[in-house]
This record gives sequence, structure tokens and C-alpha cells, in this order.
Amino acid sequence: MKNNLKKNIIWNTLGTGANAFTSLFLLVIVTRINGLDNAGIFSFAFSTACILFIFGAYAGRIFQVTDTTDINDKEFIVSRIITCLLSVVFCVIFILFNGYNISKSLIIIILCLYKTIESFCDVLYGVLQKNEMLDIVGKSYLLKSVLGIIVFLVVDLLTKNMLYSVLSMIGISIIISILIDYRISKKLVKIDLPINKKHLKEIFIKGFAVFIISFIPVIIVNAPKYVIDHYLVDELQAVFGIIIMPATVISLFSQFIIHPMLTSVTNMYKKKDYVNLKKLLYKMMLLILGFGVLCIIGAYIVGIPILEIIYGVDLKNYRMELVIILLASTLSTTAGIISPFLIAMRHNISQVIIGIITIIVEVVLSILFIKNHSISGVTYAYLIAMIVNLIMYFTFIYILLKRKIRGVN
Repeated sequence: MKNNLKKNIIWNTLGTGANAFTSLFLLVIVTRINGLDNAGIFSFAFSTACILFIFGAYAGRIFQVTDTTDINDKEFIVSRIITCLLSVVFCVIFILFNGYNISKSLIIIILCLYKTIESFCDVLYGVLQKNEMLDIVGKSYLLKSVLGIIVFLVVDLLTKNMLYSVLSMIGISIIISILIDYRISKKLVKIDLPINKKHLKEIFIKGFAVFIISFIPVIIVNAPKYVIDHYLVDELQAVFGIIIMPATVISLFSQFIIHPMLTSVTNMYKKKDYVNLKKLLYKMMLLILGFGVLCIIGAYIVGIPILEIIYGVDLKNYRMELVIILLASTLSTTAGIISPFLIAMRHNISQVIIGIITIIVEVVLSILFIKNHSISGVTYAYLIAMIVNLIMYFTFIYILLKRKIRGVN
């Protein structure tokens, strides 16, 4: 059992890490080969695709893995096919509504298809995780990321065309999804089971709050990019995309912590072991805060020079913006650690309310600040919104666990 857990953690860490850093490496490639303006378009398109990924994933793997009802995996898979198709429809509507040119529209829709494939594979990963095969998930992520980046780089070097490069990456993703994700997971799912429409409806109804909870953090992270897209030029979009990229490290660290512990969180809640549940939560939060502080110190000292070397872009005027973004990301990720606990406890509506308040604060402040402070204004707005977000999340979970512990004792 210990060896299996160790194997799961190692491969999940490698795979999740590679997947999280894929966008970073792709942005480096595009910036170096295709120029800063194209990098701005790519950064915006990838962010849009990530939002549409949430549409496709809907309630997501956390809801699937922590589900304690009699909904079967086949019903989760069917629901995911429906939401993935809807995400593609939303992508087309979004492009038509904004009236982007052909080049920008194609990049957005192709990256959307890339993330839609990832959305569907996520439900297969849920099947694997429930069968203690999280190492397979990690291996799949790792192969898709490494081979995808290599193929993207080679094609972009040969053609200098982002469109062809993204298409080649999709090809790699499809091949690996068929050979690994589908081939292994189909052995674990009872294909002959009839679809229970009541269960399917239950997934959409009960999963809606979880979908909103998953959707809101992505909106929070990417909202500044939409404000920049409206008020500033593609070059500054690229700059913002570059300085916000190191925040991925903090978010990634949280995934390393929470994903292997999902079943433990669920079991503690089912056993009403609220004291140890509280200890586990606080331990995770302290780990995130500590890691975030180290990242902030490192970014202040060497962050900008390293980014300039990697991207080949002058960023010396953005040191404080980088530090502020990392501070905001640390607070956001700390609040994000609380969310899976609340999902497992099925306290979802409260998270929706917290998220909506956070988005309103962020968007309003971003619009007010960007007019006079450009990118700096957006980072100030992001920080303030994340402070508000963490205060609300922590206050809620603190009161909830306090009441649960008193009830048990």
C-alpha cells in the first residue's frame, strides 16, 4: 500500500508538473520564434482555452473521485462527452461575439480543442484514480507534455507558424489519449451498464456548484487578461503573461499536496474525524504559505533577470509587479487548498458566493486601476481581490470545522 502511494505521488508530481509548465515552455517558444505580438495572442488564446477546459470538465475529477453515491463511471463519462461538446460551442460563440480576425480566431479554437481533449481525458483519469492508478495519470500527463512541447518546437522552427505548431500538438495528445487513457480505463469501466438518466441529471445538478467553484478561480486568474485585451495592446498582454507565469509554480505545488490526499480527506469526513481533518487542512495551508514566501523572495532577487534570459524580453520595469503577482497567487492558492475540503463536505453554494464577490472586486478594481496604472493597476487589483478571497474562505472553514468538532465532542 505504501509503495503504491509512493509511486502514485511520484508519477503524479512529475506528470502534473510537466502539464502545468507546458504553457510556460510554449510561451517561451512563441516569444522567441514568433515575436512579442504573437506571444500576446497566444497567451490570451491559451487562457481562453483554459477557461473553456473548465466548461468541458464541468464538476471535474474532485467531484467524481469524492462521490459516495451509486453513480457509476460510465455515467460520469457520458456527462463529460456532453459538456465537452458544449465547450466547443461556447468557444465558437465567444469568437463570433468578439469579432476577432481569422488568425486570432483559429488559434483560439484550436487551443480550445486541445484543452477539450484534456477535459475528456480528465474523467478517464478519475476512473484511474479511484482504482489507485494515479501513476498512470502522471505518466500520461508527462508524455503529452514532453512530446507535445518537442513537436510544437520542431514544427514552429520549420514553419514559423503557430497554427501548424498547435495542430501538431493536438495530434500528439490524441494519440497518447487513445493508447494510454482510453485503453487502460476501458478495462475498469463496465461498458454494458445502462445509462441511468436520473444519475446523469444528478451529475449536472449536484455538480453545478462544483463546476462554478472550479470555474471561478480560472476566471479570477484570467480576468486581468481580458481587461488588458480590451484596454491595452497585444505586446503588453505578452508581458503580463510572462510575469504571471511564475505563479504557476505555487499553484502546481498545491496540486502536489492536495491530489494524493483527496481520498484521505473524503475518508476523514465520512468518519467524522473533524479534528484530524482540521489539522490536515492547516498543515497544507502552512506549507503553501511557506513555499509562497520562498518564491516571493527568490522572485525579488533573481526573478526578472531569469525571465529576461528565458524570454529575451526587457522586463526590468516589472519587478514589483512580479512580486505582487506572486504574493497574490500565494494567497489565492492558500484559499484554493480550502476548496477541496469544502467540496468533500458538500458546502458548495458558499464557495460560489465567495467566488462571485471576489470576481466583482477584481474586475471593478482592474478597470479602475488600469486606466492610470496600466499593468501595475491590474496587479494591485489582483492582490486586493485575493486578500478578500482568502479572508472569506478561511473565516467560513474555521467556523464550519469549529461547529463540526463541537457537535462530535
